[in-house]
Amino acid sequence: MDSWVRIGKVGAVHGVHGEVKVFSLTDVPDRFETLKTIWWIGKKQNSKRLTVATFRPGERFHLIRFEEIARREEASQLSNGFLALPRSERGILSTGRYFIDDIIDLQVEDAQGNSIGKVTDVIQTGSNDIYEIHNAANKELLLPAVKDIILSIDLQNKRMRVRIPEGF
Repeated sequence: MDSWVRIGKVGAVHGVHGEVKVFSLTDVPDRFETLKTIWWIGKKQNSKRLTVATFRPGERFHLIRFEEIARREEASQLSNGFLALPRSERGILSTGRYFIDDIIDLQVEDAQGNSIGKVTDVIQTGSNDIYEIHNAANKELLLPAVKDIILSIDLQNKRMRVRIPEGF
């Protein structure tokens, strides 16, 4: 999956004409609305290219039907797979915004350059993301992704510099 970016997870079939529920995993607004083709990747890393026939947006999930899938039975084989794009097609975010998969595995340092650990997860909340950091002893530190704490992110060198508030 390194050369792919997962943008959706396929849920259950909807209706009898091959429509599926898709839960968005993308940070790019309106990603699905302009999508023409996409790759489906199954649990066994098997894949197939699909052409979007219809798209209906929703709050919790989207409904998508593919030209190659005409019946409910065919659509059910897509369930629990992922919709993905080649990494080269994932798009560009505005300055100061990052894709989650770029943040995970960054080495984290304090303001003086001392190693703190590695980002192992990004927890998305309503107001700001939380970076989950683990050190060599597997101790966990949760830092909010706000300007006062995250001093810099250097994707090229895979480093994040942070200011740890007192009491953390």
